[in-house]
Parts: sequence; C-alpha cells; structure tokens
Amino acid sequence: MKRSPLRFPGCARRLAVAVSLVLLVPAAPADVLYWDPQGSEAGTGGAGTWDAVSSLWARTPAGIPPFPDPLFKGSVWVDGPNSAATFGGIAGVVAVEGTRSLNEIFFESTGYTLTGGGLGFVDGISRSGGGTIRLAEGVSAKIGSSLDTPASTGTPEGTIRVTGGGTLSLSLPARFEGDIVADRAVLRAGNQDGLRGTALVLEGTTRFEAPGLSRVGVGAIRAASRQDLGAASLELDGGGLTSQLSTFSSGLGAQSLRVGASARTSVEIGGAVRPASVSTLSFLDVVLGDVTVANAELAVDPFIAPVEPAVQIGAGSTLTLRDSASLTSSGWIGVSDGGRISVESGSTLRANRAPAVGGGTIAVGTDGNGAVLSLSGEGSQVFAGQALRIGSVDGASAQVFVGAGTELAAPVLEFHSASLATSEVKLQIANRGTARFRSVDTSQAFGHAGAINMFGGTLILGDETIAPVAGAGTSSFSGLLTGTGGLVRKIGGGTLSLFDQRGLFPGRVQVEDGELIVAPRTLARATLAVSGRGKVSFPYPGAAVAVGALDGTFDLAAPGSAVVLEGDGDGVWKGSFTSGLVRLLKEAGAGVQTLEGTADGTKMKLGSLEVKSAGVRLIRGEFDAKVPSGTSSFSVTGAGHFIDIAEGARVSDLGSAVVNMGALLNVRGSGTRVAGDRLTLTGPDVIAKFADGAASEFTDGITLGSGGELQVDRATLVTGDSLSIHALARVDLSDPEALPGQDVFSAPVAWTIRLRPFVPVSRALQLTGEVNDGSSGAGSVAFTGDDSYVKLDGAAHTGRTIVSGRGAVMEVLRNPASRQLVAMNGGTVQFASVAYSAHEGESFHTDATGTVRWDGMQLSGGTLYGRGHRVDDSAASWQGTVVAEGARVISTAGLLWQNGTLAGTLDAGGGTTELRSLTIQRGGDAILRGESQLSSVRLNGAMHLTTGAMTTLRTPVVLAGGAYLEVARGAQVSGDFIELSDGSLVNHGIVESAVIVGRGGRAGGTGTFDFVSISGGTFAPGSSPGRAETGDARLGAGGAYEVEINDAAGLAGAGFDLWSVNGTAYFDIRPGDAPFVLELVTLSPDDVPGILAHFDASKAWRWTVFEADALQDFDDGDVVLDTSRFAAPGFGTFGLEHKLTDGRETLSIVYAPVPEPSTDLLVGGGLLMLAAMRRVRRPVQANVARAGVTPSQCVAGCSGLASCLSRTVCKSEHPASPNLQALQRQKARPDPDSC
Repeated sequence: MKRSPLRFPGCARRLAVAVSLVLLVPAAPADVLYWDPQGSEAGTGGAGTWDAVSSLWARTPAGIPPFPDPLFKGSVWVDGPNSAATFGGIAGVVAVEGTRSLNEIFFESTGYTLTGGGLGFVDGISRSGGGTIRLAEGVSAKIGSSLDTPASTGTPEGTIRVTGGGTLSLSLPARFEGDIVADRAVLRAGNQDGLRGTALVLEGTTRFEAPGLSRVGVGAIRAASRQDLGAASLELDGGGLTSQLSTFSSGLGAQSLRVGASARTSVEIGGAVRPASVSTLSFLDVVLGDVTVANAELAVDPFIAPVEPAVQIGAGSTLTLRDSASLTSSGWIGVSDGGRISVESGSTLRANRAPAVGGGTIAVGTDGNGAVLSLSGEGSQVFAGQALRIGSVDGASAQVFVGAGTELAAPVLEFHSASLATSEVKLQIANRGTARFRSVDTSQAFGHAGAINMFGGTLILGDETIAPVAGAGTSSFSGLLTGTGGLVRKIGGGTLSLFDQRGLFPGRVQVEDGELIVAPRTLARATLAVSGRGKVSFPYPGAAVAVGALDGTFDLAAPGSAVVLEGDGDGVWKGSFTSGLVRLLKEAGAGVQTLEGTADGTKMKLGSLEVKSAGVRLIRGEFDAKVPSGTSSFSVTGAGHFIDIAEGARVSDLGSAVVNMGALLNVRGSGTRVAGDRLTLTGPDVIAKFADGAASEFTDGITLGSGGELQVDRATLVTGDSLSIHALARVDLSDPEALPGQDVFSAPVAWTIRLRPFVPVSRALQLTGEVNDGSSGAGSVAFTGDDSYVKLDGAAHTGRTIVSGRGAVMEVLRNPASRQLVAMNGGTVQFASVAYSAHEGESFHTDATGTVRWDGMQLSGGTLYGRGHRVDDSAASWQGTVVAEGARVISTAGLLWQNGTLAGTLDAGGGTTELRSLTIQRGGDAILRGESQLSSVRLNGAMHLTTGAMTTLRTPVVLAGGAYLEVARGAQVSGDFIELSDGSLVNHGIVESAVIVGRGGRAGGTGTFDFVSISGGTFAPGSSPGRAETGDARLGAGGAYEVEINDAAGLAGAGFDLWSVNGTAYFDIRPGDAPFVLELVTLSPDDVPGILAHFDASKAWRWTVFEADALQDFDDGDVVLDTSRFAAPGFGTFGLEHKLTDGRETLSIVYAPVPEPSTDLLVGGGLLMLAAMRRVRRPVQANVARAGVTPSQCVAGCSGLASCLSRTVCKSEHPASPNLQALQRQKARPDPDSC
C-alpha cells in the first residue's frame, strides 16, 4: 500500500534523509518532482502544460525521501538525468512542451495522459533506477508523446523499464527504436506504428494488449508468459530484432501474425520449458523474416477460406519448427520465392483437411524460385490432409527435403513443373526418411513432373491408411526418379505407373500389393522386388526390359526377348519367366544377381545367360538352360566378372559355357551340378573353377586358350576327349578328398576324361598343357572308356592318374609327377620307355581287374599296390621298389629286385628271379616257382618254394619277426645257411643249406636237411607225426625237440615223430647251461591236441624218437623229458633210454605203469595234478642206460663254423663225417654264443 505523505512530519523526513545517506551507495541522487499545477505543497496533480519554465512542480531535493516538501513547492522542472517526475493526486491531461529530459516517471494515480512533445529518458542513478516508467498498483496511464533514449553511459542503450502493477497505453506519434522492458505491468498498444521499431520485453506476468480487430506493429516482443491479443492482428516488423514468445494468441484478421512487413525480423515461439497452452493464430504470414517454434504448439485456424495461404512463408523467409514443436493449420500452407519451412528434432507440421477454409494442402513454390520444405531430426513429421504440392505451373523451382528419422505424408503428391527436363522441382528423401502418399499425380493438368531424389529413405505410394481425396486421378509419375538409393514401396490396391525412361534410380522398388506398370528402362538400375499380392508389368511387348536386379520370390512376365540387368544393388530372385524363355543379360552395374531355384524341384527355365558386368550367381534348385534351338550358353566376359553356380544348384541342358578375357566361371559346393556340352576359355587370365564338392560334366570336352586356367579344387569334372588345350594354358587340380599322401585310388578324382573307343594309337589323345596341383592339395586325372588309348606326357599333377575301362590303355611317355598311376576296371598302364625312375612317394595301383605292365622295365623306386602287376614278356629290373601289403606281382619272364621291400605277394615263375637286399615284411609272401637267387634277404614274412623251385642262397637268409619259409616237395634250397630267429622253416623238399635254429626259431617238416643246429629253438619233424632226415646235427643248450604222437602203437615216423640224423649228433651243453628238452605232445587221431590212440596206461611203452650214427658229448643231464603236453588216462612214469641199435645210437621214450587201483588220473596231466607232474617231469637222466657206448676221447681245437656248432669237437676213431667237413670249410660267425 502506498504511504500518504501527510503522515510524515518534517522531523521524520529529516530522519529518513539521514538514514538514506548512510544506506545508499555513493552515487548521484535524482531530484524527485511531484506534478503540482495547483501549487499545493502536497502535489495534488491535475491538468497542465509540462514545460521548462512554469513553476508547476513540488520538488524533493536530492537525497531526501520522495515526498513533496513544502519548502520546495512551485519549483520549475529541471531537465537532466537526475530528474524524476511523479504524477499523483487528481489525474489529468498533461501536454508536454518540447522534449523533456528525465530519468524516471512514476504514475501514482489513475487516468493521466501525457500528450505531445517528447520524453527523453537519460541515464541516471537513483534508488529506483533510471530510464524507468513506474506504475502504482492498479493505476493506468497513457503516453501519447514520443519516446527517446539518448545514448548515455552506464545502462544498456535504448532501454526503458516499465514496472509496477498498472497498465500503460502507448500511442506514440513516432517510432521508438529502443527497448521497453516491462515487469508485472500491462502494455497496451494504442496505435499501429509507434512501436514498430520497439522491442518489447515482457517480464514476469506482463501482458501486451491491442485494441480488438486492430492491426498493431511492434518491432519485437520477448515474453515468457502467454500473450493474448484477442482479435487484434500483430505485425512484428523490427529490422534486425528478434521476438521471443512463449505462447500467445492473436485475432481474427487476415493477418493475425505478420512478420517482417518492411524489415527482416526474427520470431521465436516457445522455449526451454514447454508452454502448457497452445498458441493460436488465424493466419501466419512471414513476409521477410525467420519464425522459430521451439518446444511449443502453434495452431493456425482461419475463420474464412482465404485466397492466400493460412501459413505463408515467402521472399527468403523461414519457418522453423524444432524441439518437438508442432504447427497445425486448418488452412493451406504456402512457401514461395526462396522461402523455407524446416521441421526439425521431432517436430510436426500438419495441414489438416478443412474444405470450408481451403485446408489440407502444403504448397511449396507457389511463385518465385527456391522454396523449401525441410524435415530433419528424429521424429519430425509433416502431414498434408489434402495434398503436397511442389512447384507451380509458371516454372517456380521448389524442393521438399525429408531428413533422417522424419516422416512426410499426404493423400496426393503433386508436382507442378513447366518443363519435363527440369529437376528443380523435387522431393528429396534422405536415409531413414519416409514419405507416404496414397497417390502421385503428375498429369498434364499440372504441366509436367519434377524429380524424386532418393538418398536412402523410403517412398511409400498407394498408402490406403491415408484418407482418399475426391477427384484424385490415376497414380502416375513420369518425372525423374533418381538418387543414390533407398526404397520405393508400392502398397495398397490399384495401379501405379512409372514412366521415366532414363532409369537412374539405383535403389529398391518393392511391389507389395496392386500393380506396378513400368516403362522398359524405368528400373534399369533399381532392384525390383515383388511380394504378397503385388504384380509388375511392362506395357511394351517386344522391348527388352532393363532392371537393376531382381529380388524376392515372384514370377516375372517379361514379354520382350531379354531381361537386362544394369544395377549396382544385389538381388536374390526365386521365380520364373512366365512369358517364356528369355535371354538374361547382366549388362552393367556392380550388383550381383542371384537366381535361386525352388525347393519343390521345379526347374527355373533360363535360356541363355550372359554376364558383362559384376556377376550372376545360381544357387539351390534346378535350372533348365535348354532352348528350342538347342544353342543356349552361359558366357561371362571381362576382368572381375563372374558366373557363380553354388549351394547345390543343378544346371542341365547347357549348350556351352564360355569364359572370356579375365572372367571367372565358378562352380562350387556339395550337390552343385552342371551338365553341358562344351567348356571354352578364351583370352588371358580367364578361370573356370570347380570347387568344394561340385560335380560337372561337359560331354564334348574343353577348349582352353593361351593364358586360360582350369581349376578343379576338391570337386569333380568330367569331359569328353575333344580337348584343345594350349601349351601355355594351365590346369590346376585338387582331388575331392585331397589329403597329403592320399593312396585310396578308388576315391573320385578331380578331372575325368571320357575317351572314345577304338581310336588309332597314332590319333590317341595326348594330354598337353600345364597340368598341376591346385592350392588345396594333390590333383588327379582319370581316363575312362572301354577299348580306348591315351598318352600321358609328363603332367605335373602329383595326385593319381587313372586309366579305367575294359581294354583301355594308358601309355606313359615321360615320368609324370603323379604320386599314383592307377589301372582299374580292366584298364592297363604301360610304359613307353624301358627306364622309369619313380619320384619320392610315387606308387602304382591296380584293382582286381586292372593291370600295370612292367615288361622290360628298369624301375627305380616306387610302391606297388593292387593285384594286377605283371612281368610277362621280358625280364624287369627293380631298384628300391616296394610291393605294398595286399599287392601282388606276377612275374613269368624274370625279375631282378634290389634294395626293396615286399609287404604283399610276389609270384615268380618263368625266367630267373634274383632278390638282392630285399626285406620281406610280416604279411609279405615271396612265392618262388622256378630258378631263383637270394642275396642278403631278410625274411620277416613268408617265402614259399613250390615244387620245382631251385633256390640258391648267395648269402645267409635270416628268418625273424615270425617269418615263415616253406620248401615244398620237389623244391630245393642250396648255398649259404638259413638262420631262424623267431621264425619257422617247414621243409618237405631238400634243404642243402645249413639250418641254424636260434631262440624262438622252429624248423621241421618231412623233407631232407643237411646240417641242423638247435640252440634255443625247436626242431619238429614231420607234418603232425612224421620223419625228418638231417645231416650232422648240433643239439645246444635250451634247444627243444618236439615229439608229436597220435598212436601209441604206431610206427616211428608215422604214429610218432622220428628225427633221423645221417651223421653225428653233437650235444653242446656245458655245466650250468639249460638242458636240451624233448617235448612229448599227444595228438588225437585227427592230429589235433588230445588223447592219442591205442594208449593203455597199464602197459609199458617204448617209442624210439631219435637216431644218429653217433652221439658225441652226450652226458647225464644234457637232455630232459617234458611230458606236460602228454594227455592220456592212467598213471605211470616216463624215462629216456639211450642204446645202440643196428649200429646206430638211439634215444627212446619209455613208459612204465605204476599200479594205483584207487586212482584214476591223467598220465602227464601237466597242470591237472601236481603229484603226477612231479612224477612225469623229474629229470630222466637217472633212467638212461649207456647200452655199452663208451665216449671217445675229446679234445678242443676246431675252428670255423664247427666252433660255432660245438665248444668241444670230438675226434673219434673214425674220421669226421663229410657234412661236418663241409661245415668246417664254411665261413663261420666269429662269436660261438651267437648260434
């Protein structure tokens, strides 16, 4: 509440002055003058003239509280920065004469009007500030004088502050170019132009008002609170000024908000805090300026249908919606002559359809050039309820830009362009921007079409979720569709026609519903996709159809003779040409077209395929390349271009595949198949590659030009034998199962060449060119065909080279690099040269019917596999050759084999077989049928000398590792000795070589031996019970004689074994050595371990099992009898009897029964009864009778082999036997313990 000056006596005023002198800052105080035309000391106010000479003021001196002082009544107004005018008391009209200079006006009473003259607010410093108009609470005043703020230091230039809770009406006769800052007051515009250069800053709850239906010009308004102008229209026209409005409304006039009528002006509506209410206008006309709506809502709702737009942006002006702002207009929106509307950062612009007021259309480019509608920022939206119109019939340029994350929608898109050639009338859609229209109309009514530029966004046409517009024509666009990419979607029923023949759009055109009609070249760079109920058609029969790429599952009715692919985008098409076979041509563009077959086995009919750019890929399913003329072909030309057939695709009835000038044909993947007539590679750097399990066949063959390369990498290729391979061409092969050291010759090979039968040798195929291994491992070639002939001339592939077919022959001209040469299915490998040096790891294979012929061959190295190796016509010579396990070599013409290994079978008959330094491995078997010579042969496997064999040992033969040597009846061995160390010798013929049986060795049979030494090994005569004859024999420590018996009543050599020594038997056993063992083994009559026949345990038995001309050094304890393997019922004891019979010394096994009626045991039961075993196994020397034989005097001293056979060589009355003399002449081992 205002305090009355009458309540303060003079002393109080003086006290206040004193206090103020203490509290105020040290600055120049203002003189306060109270309007007092009545001359009262109380400043009672009234009407009058404010001049510089009349005493119409009551003054309070500087530094005194602002109350009239009677001492200063009747004062004259003093102009200056320290003067403050207070108008109180009775209000009236105050005529200002001239220009009064002052710092402050305070309206203390309601109703004052200042008129005429001018008020110049000059900076000054006082308690209430300077350049201020103050209004007491509820007071209203009017200023009709001109305002001025002469420049002065200390405060911002040109600022008048209006404070207090009253109302100030300004009807200025001249424009005030400064700022008016109001706080809590109400500012009211009293005329049109006085504030046109003024910036009104409305702080707090300050309001700005204008008379109803008036048009008020203001330079700018800055207000944080809502401003409601009622029915008035507002023109913001301050050049260079910026208005800032939180929220407001203005009138019903034709221009409720007009911006920049005479000077460029900026307006900002909204702010950081979103207003709670919507700003409303009837019209927005941005003549020359920039309007920004930020984080606020603006509604433009004209009350009548105007000729001009409800929102008009013209002449280089801008309207910007940002920070989720919205502008909704029920009238139409126009942008002209360089104007621009920008919808940014989640904002929305809507032109709602309101026919009564002409609403719903956004027109960009109503006249002039350069109009722009721009959307940017995530979530920004523009919706036109009637149409989006771009351009005008008079040729105005205009553009609409739809930015990333924004959306533009309208029922109709209209382009108004005066020239078909112009691209200045355009819709541009950026990446992730979306424009949706129910239809597009570029009919003649609007001149011609403009351009749609796609930069990665989405254009949706036929959107039936947008309400239709009455009178909209057929959806058709004949303008320029271009850009860098994006998606055009045809949705909804109905038809859309695109007739741009330039074909510049490189994005995707997707037909999801309805029909798309396109000119032959409209989609030349676009990817066409059809799905759902969509359909595409081409209205020009006979014309080739150009498409960038095909993508999706759909059938294509292309009535022309060809479909030309020219796009940069990739596509995967799964469908068919419903109008018949066409020529598919990849003519241009970097995109890869993939054709995918169907899973139901339906064949995609292709016709010819030609690739001149990028590539075409065929995957999965069946492809039929057959055409009525039968001349279909796949061709690919140019460096980097390709045809790729993969992922199980199967191409049939292909006429030819042609690869030209640096291109690639790639056939790959398990299950992938290509069946054609001929493969042709021409020009340098061309490659045809078959890889990863693919199987291909070209029945006519291959033409491979200079510089061309054929690669078969873990795949199979079958060709005919019509091969034209340039000498400079290259073939790289890796087998389907390419593994290092692969030796399974039955596995598929990389390249199979089918040969014709009965071609003369002179015209036979000779494989030329550079045939090498591929990057994945060894490669192989197979030549197949019955009765065919092929020549192999030094190819460099290291895999297999196979000949297959009944009567087929592969002649090896020069050493190939193949690790394996294979003959199978009746085929034959033969060699043109008599000398063949196998490289490291090389092997030669046959199956059960194939043959490798070695006639006359000098083979060095190599490994032989299979059972078809033969030497039939002339003797062969092998050096370092290996015959592998399971392999068989048949030699009927002679064989010299040196430094080799036999793990399979050698069957040598006619001619002479000479084996030198040969190792016969376990499992190996040398069958010698004729004359043979052995030198340094180590036998770990088997050797069979058949009837008629005559074998000479040039050096000793050692049997080890379980080796087996059999000499059949009628076979003979002579020469150096045979040593058995963990080996067996079965002799049914004649062995003239000494036989030394060491630990683990075993010798026996029914044949004739010369000298035999048993030391640690076993001698087993016969075959089951039988008789063996030897020359001199040495029975050493740890040796054994296995005596088999199957008939107790049988004869020696028939019912039980007999070893007959035609000479002396030397017992070479020192004290402490293991004795020589006679092992008694019972057999059943069937010659299997069991109970022998005719044995009666109650009777005594004698079996003479050994006889010799003489026994030398035979002492008690030298021989023990082992009956652990004797099985017969009964109970008794065994002994060994030595006696002289008919001039020969014999050893007999005797059995004596022991009556034990209550016991029924097995005689010699071994492990059955310990007591019986003890009785059986006790040493038998106690039972030996010398039978009158007196040992001759013995002396030490023999050398040579004899010393190896006996540590004491006996000199009896009779000379040594001829056999012993022969042995003494042989070269013996130096260490006797090694025998």
